[in-house]
Amino acid sequence: MTVVTAERAPTPQTSAPSALSVRSLRSRQVVWAAGLVGTLLALLACAFVVFEAREIRGNQLARAALYSHALVDQTTSVVAGTETILRSLLPALAQRQDAANNIGLEALLNDGLRGRPFLRSISIVDGQGRVLASSNAANGGLTLRPDVLRALNTGASADRGARLAPLASGRDLADLGQVPLAQARVLALPMVMPLPASDTMLVALINPDHFATQFERTLSGSPLRALLLGLDGRLLVATTEVSAPPGTPMRALPAFSRHLPAQESASDVGAGSDGGQALSAFRVTRQWPLVVVVEQPDGTYWAEVAGIAQWAGAFLLVSWAMLALVTWMTRRTVLHDERLSRDLVVALAATQASESRKLAILQSSLDAIVTVGGDGHVVEFNAAAEAMFGHTVAQVLGQPMHEMIVPPHHRHAHQTGMARYQATGVSSVLNRRIEVEAMRANGELFPVELTIVPVQTAAGEMFTATLRDITERRRAERELAAARQREMDVGARIQQSLLVTAPPPDIRGLQFSSHNQASQGIDGDFVEIIRVGPHCVDLITGDVMGKGLAAAMMGAATKLQFSRSIAELVTAAAVPGTLPRPAEVVAAVHRAMTPALQALEAFVTLCYLRIDMQHDTVTWLGCGHEETLLVRQAGVPLLLPNQHPPLGVLDGDDYSEDTVPLQPGDGLFLCSDGVTDALRPDGSRVGRDRVIDAVSRRMRLHDTPAAMLHTLRSDLLQGGVRLQDDVTMVVVQREPEAATTARIELPMRVNALRTVRDFVARHTRAAGLEEGACGLLEVACVEAFTNIVRHGQGLLEGAPVELLARRAGGALVIELVHLGDAFAPPEDVAETEFGDFPEGGFGLEIIRGASDGVEYLHESGVSTVRMTKRLR
Repeated sequence: MTVVTAERAPTPQTSAPSALSVRSLRSRQVVWAAGLVGTLLALLACAFVVFEAREIRGNQLARAALYSHALVDQTTSVVAGTETILRSLLPALAQRQDAANNIGLEALLNDGLRGRPFLRSISIVDGQGRVLASSNAANGGLTLRPDVLRALNTGASADRGARLAPLASGRDLADLGQVPLAQARVLALPMVMPLPASDTMLVALINPDHFATQFERTLSGSPLRALLLGLDGRLLVATTEVSAPPGTPMRALPAFSRHLPAQESASDVGAGSDGGQALSAFRVTRQWPLVVVVEQPDGTYWAEVAGIAQWAGAFLLVSWAMLALVTWMTRRTVLHDERLSRDLVVALAATQASESRKLAILQSSLDAIVTVGGDGHVVEFNAAAEAMFGHTVAQVLGQPMHEMIVPPHHRHAHQTGMARYQATGVSSVLNRRIEVEAMRANGELFPVELTIVPVQTAAGEMFTATLRDITERRRAERELAAARQREMDVGARIQQSLLVTAPPPDIRGLQFSSHNQASQGIDGDFVEIIRVGPHCVDLITGDVMGKGLAAAMMGAATKLQFSRSIAELVTAAAVPGTLPRPAEVVAAVHRAMTPALQALEAFVTLCYLRIDMQHDTVTWLGCGHEETLLVRQAGVPLLLPNQHPPLGVLDGDDYSEDTVPLQPGDGLFLCSDGVTDALRPDGSRVGRDRVIDAVSRRMRLHDTPAAMLHTLRSDLLQGGVRLQDDVTMVVVQREPEAATTARIELPMRVNALRTVRDFVARHTRAAGLEEGACGLLEVACVEAFTNIVRHGQGLLEGAPVELLARRAGGALVIELVHLGDAFAPPEDVAETEFGDFPEGGFGLEIIRGASDGVEYLHESGVSTVRMTKRLR
């Protein structure tokens, strides 16, 4: 404990004239201080206005970005829905050998149009522009003009997929393109899909006014305006606040002049559609050459800033008035005090030397106070010091302080510091609060907070040390930290049990695996798996805006509301046992949760899937969540797009759902935006394209969901990738053959051995193996699992071991699947030492002897131990 090493304090030389001059300055100092405070208040008011202006700008940009995301989802839903309708017509049209025979085609096309207010007509047009059939009888027998036919063929490609043709004037094919866009009162957006092996094509006319109506409804009550443009920058449709006619070039907007094509979404401030300054946010639809731009005129921003500035100015004027009053009263008091002080200055100067020593002692202080002379010997030792150190005053007075309370290993530093201070007047510890070790009379060391102040007295320079025992305080900055960590651990365990539902093990033909990684120990992502019938299971994934405990609480409340709404809908069903549709469930949850979410200024993105094993379908409803990826058995990916914005954004509860086939061998992948928004070492996002490529490849390579999910973690989120948000990933695989494999996931820990034994015992007995063979195979599986946990190389933290059992070809096959490096067992295995059990296990020889065949397989980072036992 170094006591002295700081600059020497000057000896006070206070005299009566100097004291009087100091006191005469105080009245002027009051005025100067008031002026300084007034200036600081003005600066504070200006800083507040600047800060609030930045907050307003940031909030407005965030709001525009949120609405652009919602409008893109609406636009994509309409365009993707149109493509889905056209694709659904292809099989029926392919069955007809003569497309010119339009008997019954009008009815088929009208069925595709039914219930789609955004479509005007669906027609079949041959390569010469003849309308072969149409949902609009007025189009029958029509031959399109050459310029219209060329426009419909714009962007034709070899893949013969659906594409959007240029925006055209007119209501239907008969008057398409007859009036220039700028003069047109009615517009149509054609979508063209060529028929396979034919020059015939399907033409659907989308009503652009539907987009404008949706935009107006979504932006109702806000100062925003919205535009839908093509990637070439030309205006397609806009809300009523935009005066530019369709077809107007808008490439001067920031979306085109600064960001596209490098970014698919951004927020900025720049030129608006009306030529003035505006803040805007844009987003590009992923599959279509469409751009949604949401704008707010800059005048709205400056109006809000002006309001803040007015309040700040009013506050400043009131503060200045109060400051002037306080200054006047204070100055009067100071002048009065100065008159009284003149009579006391002479007496104070005479007694100041003796009072300096008395003020340094403070015998009644609760802290230990030790005063030493310039030679380092103790001259004062108060009662608190006696209680703290265990020395009496008689024992320490006149003794060197470093021998009484300084630990031996600090004494040299203390003496060196004292000598340096006496020689140079420089110290590093004087007039500072530091934490050091001290020593009690019994030799016990303990932490203290130390302050040393040099004091000039008539007897010379002395040093007053104030010491406070901080043992209890340190035990409390530790117990508090431990309590906070325990609270976080408990919260994380509660989060895992409340927000991440373990998949049910007894759903025949389906295999589930999920992974959750919080960015702040607890997160707002949630996963719910509900078995709603013998052949149906509902899978719900969601993401609450925000992080930490608050987001987790909202996630738990939302998850609970789904179970409650399903129960209420089932109870209220007109026909007992009738399952509510996913759209009905989400609408019920929306009605229950939206008032609370809007009051908390929060929202929830989610994806609701219903897997129907009896009808081989999956029905989905997406609300602003990362789109679900459906991968066919052949490896072909299909995105299931969102149909709605997040819960809590809009007040309406009109929800719709869509259905696609789900065949044996197909797989589903769901994730939160924490996966796609993760940052790679080069600063780029992981992005949806990388996720789609990785999922498609891994689903072709691996047969088990956990192997597929955790190799995806290795592909996408390892190697220096930084997470920006909570991560949730779910994999659902439908087995190629129904209900042939039993499977469980085991944590990579030895305490899971009981589960291994129970699983193997259950399936060996069910297979009809004799008792001895069952026991040997159980021991072999325990040994194999133990080897993986204790000796596996290249393991991924958090990845489980999958234990599978199936009967095939007259044999029982048990597999242990895990991520890790390949293992090649030696051909000659050493003789087993049974005395090493259980630490050493029974060894590879027992694993071989317990089964009729053992294979150690490895493919693309996944290792498999496969044991085969013939059944007799």
